[in-house]
Amino acid sequence: MTSQTKGSSLSLDDLWVDRAAYRPGQAAHLHIVLRNWADTPRFARLNVRLGWLDELVWEQHQQIEIPPGKHDVTLPLQLPPVSFRGYGIDLTLREDDGHSLVQESTALDVLDDWMQAPRYGFLVQFAPGSEDAAAVVATLARYHINVVQFYDWMWRHYTLMPPSEEFIDACGRSLSLKVVREKVTACGSGELLANAHTVRDGSSGARGAFRRAASRSVWFPYRASLWASSRKCALRPGGRLPSVHR
Repeated sequence: MTSQTKGSSLSLDDLWVDRAAYRPGQAAHLHIVLRNWADTPRFARLNVRLGWLDELVWEQHQQIEIPPGKHDVTLPLQLPPVSFRGYGIDLTLREDDGHSLVQESTALDVLDDWMQAPRYGFLVQFAPGSEDAAAVVATLARYHINVVQFYDWMWRHYTLMPPSEEFIDACGRSLSLKVVREKVTACGSGELLANAHTVRDGSSGARGAFRRAASRSVWFPYRASLWASSRKCALRPGGRLPSVHR
């Protein structure tokens, strides 16, 4: 994304918020990428408006100096302590004299729990040395994905924990628990729930369903908080691998 008014030396190359969703009262930040195509510094004004439906929640103005080249700007966002709301963010870049150059928009969610507004995504790459976990999860967060299924990350569907850190799964793929850990941790940092794919079928000889774990002490490198689905469990840092509760 690059927005630039014809004849202007300033452009807005990108903008996004730093998490998939926010909890009430949680700090939020708007990231902006600005570019000055001229050879000398330029002064500009940033106008940021936060709105809920047709209501203006707040508005702020800031004058900045933009040296030649590409620059990242981070602005704090003050979110109301109210849950289950989606807010629109309108950003206007103006010349120092007030003339409007560029206007772009983004949005964010404020939720008590991801189940209030679930947006589903999935990950399938867990090979040793696979793509950077933080970058992959950051991409999902920019689409406001807040629950991520880790698809076929385990050794076998009937025996989740592999015999070694790196292993060959039932389909002959080379996988790494280290990569799984990195991606679960990255999800937690961005307010995305990591959801373990742990389907059990009758052919495996494994019976019973996942139920909510009272102690939350069933995990591998993470704690499992088992939720409504009887065939999935949620991954959180800090425990052992999920196991079946009969």
